[in-house]
Amino acid sequence: MKFYVFVWSFFGVVFLASVFHWPLWPFHNHDPNFYSHLNEVVTIRGIIVDEPDQRENNTNLIILPTKINDKSFSTKEKLIARAPSYSTFQYGDEVEVRGKLELPEMIDSDNGRTFNYPEYLAKDNIYYLINRAEVKVISSGHGNIVKRNLFKIKHAFLSNLNELLPEPHSGFMGGLIIAGKKSLPADILAEFQRTGTLQIVVLSGYNITIVAEAMMKMFSFLPSAGGLIAGAGSIILFSIMAGGASTIVRAAVMALISILGKATHRVYDAKRALFMAGFLMVLQNPKILTYDPSFQLSFMATLGLMVLSPFFEQRLLWIPEKFQLRAMASATLASQVFVTPIIFYQIGQVSLVSVPTNMLMLILVPTIMLIGFITGLVGFVSHLVAMPFAFISYFLLSYELFVLKFFANIPFALISIPFPFWVLAGVYGFYVFIFFKRRKNTSQITKESAAVGGAFSRIKDIKILED
Repeated sequence: MKFYVFVWSFFGVVFLASVFHWPLWPFHNHDPNFYSHLNEVVTIRGIIVDEPDQRENNTNLIILPTKINDKSFSTKEKLIARAPSYSTFQYGDEVEVRGKLELPEMIDSDNGRTFNYPEYLAKDNIYYLINRAEVKVISSGHGNIVKRNLFKIKHAFLSNLNELLPEPHSGFMGGLIIAGKKSLPADILAEFQRTGTLQIVVLSGYNITIVAEAMMKMFSFLPSAGGLIAGAGSIILFSIMAGGASTIVRAAVMALISILGKATHRVYDAKRALFMAGFLMVLQNPKILTYDPSFQLSFMATLGLMVLSPFFEQRLLWIPEKFQLRAMASATLASQVFVTPIIFYQIGQVSLVSVPTNMLMLILVPTIMLIGFITGLVGFVSHLVAMPFAFISYFLLSYELFVLKFFANIPFALISIPFPFWVLAGVYGFYVFIFFKRRKNTSQITKESAAVGGAFSRIKDIKILED
């Protein structure tokens, strides 16, 4: 199948999925067990079905209810209960929540943009909120046993980092390895956003690749099938442990397709794998296409890397290849070209210092991740033995934080520009036009070269016959 046929098939199915799903879910028929108690103080019993999201001001708990005011019922709708920030809850806890049942509201940003928070939550079947909730644990040990134990390992690892490194270094290291941006303090998170470097601590394909390659090397003494199975299993387990966000799922599906290609001795095409991953994710949940910025940015950034990185690398010959500086600059520019229109449309802002900040920070990220992983792992054995690795991690992270703060404090590092939807559609329409035009020109050149080569070949054959 030609690549462009696959691309248009992908968008065709997405369109059909949108037609059949999107008209239904914005006008969601709320469960009467919930809706009849809207804006009332209720007592709800349910199970925490995802990892608690601890923030500076509160802890967000995603709960699947089983009772409301002592009335048992079954539902797929979930709610967020906001407990105090010092609360300690775990995935699989059965809890009793008391508070006012409300619907989520739109969020207005400082630059005049409006974030559709209700639709963002609806993609995960979350339709209600209880702010300032009173929460108490009834029992523990519910939910999926694998998921529960993976979260315990994750929390123990992050606890080792917190004990061995001070803040914000420990939060930064945890974000790089497994926790993502949730582990970052609010002020550091704002600096990442201002410098356009948030993707460094958004778990993505880079983390997945490291895990898969490490596991396959670890089991390299086994037959080839054993190493591939170990790699695939580690990808799935790491994705669950990391929380299963859109960026992780997309990268995991692509990595699994790559492993499947190796197992079946087929050539791996990254572009097709990307579109296949997007196709499967959108088919499973069409809502993410419109209301999940993480999916949109991850997909477009990866596509930009594949399509434009070679183009920029051929034109940045003045940047030295040492320490992979040219490759990092090309990758940063390629991804920025593809994600900047979405960033403008979603938040109305874009960073002007993204490229130099990314280049100066990414150069040490692989080393920091390796040393940080060793630090947390050795911490399970002895904090004293892990201390030398912690010192190295501290100095490397200090460099990263210095670069981050330096560029974040530059005036006008972040600019705001109104960006309506029709402009967004026009920009990506232009990208598609350029892509197919370049593809057509390349194809034409290839055909002409083949024709010339064939003519020379025929002339050579005639000459041989004459001789």
